[in-house]
Amino acid sequence: MVWYANEILFEASENAVAFIEDRTELKEHAYLIQNPIQHDWYRAEHEHAAPEQGLIVLRPIGNKTGSHQYNWFKNNAERYNEGAVLEPLALDLVKSASKKYKIGLYEAFSGFSTEELESHYPALVLAGLMSDTIGETVVLYEASSSGGPFDWELAWFFGENERLLKKKSWDDDAQIEVRHGSQTPFKGNILVTALQALGCKQPSHYFAPHTRSFPWAEHKFR
Repeated sequence: MVWYANEILFEASENAVAFIEDRTELKEHAYLIQNPIQHDWYRAEHEHAAPEQGLIVLRPIGNKTGSHQYNWFKNNAERYNEGAVLEPLALDLVKSASKKYKIGLYEAFSGFSTEELESHYPALVLAGLMSDTIGETVVLYEASSSGGPFDWELAWFFGENERLLKKKSWDDDAQIEVRHGSQTPFKGNILVTALQALGCKQPSHYFAPHTRSFPWAEHKFR
């Protein structure tokens, strides 16, 4: 069964909360996960915690052009607690941004078509702009599965030490870390590394918000 995640994650600091509260177009897509996380833990080792101030998730993110994800989010909205799709390209703050990234899109998305590259750019602008504004690490996370291991996974860290962790390509399970001008093998778990960078206590790859039964509506940002 197909499953997607496409979201922007960051700690619920005072600056981050103010950034969301001041922007209705983002607030509609924001969720706040606080401790203790209410979830039926199947195994004790799966239990994890959000950062002390909480974790904010902007989701789901997609663009109508060149994106199978967008249609999947729309078609499965009720079943998977999805709200309307956040389209960064439609946001005024993205349209006016001129953020330049150290890691080029072609390094990040090798094997993608030009249309697919362009469909990702607005989300990168939004995540980078947010990191610059709140002065903290912001992670753009993407993953997809056709019912087994991930077909694709990516975590782009925006902040003082920008870097990218990802599967090398759709048909290559090797993982790499990309920094400006360099690529090296990466042996860790991409999601765990991303969540820990945001202050989550994340002992395993199990992440309750990525389970199909997670009640997103109960965590809507107020």
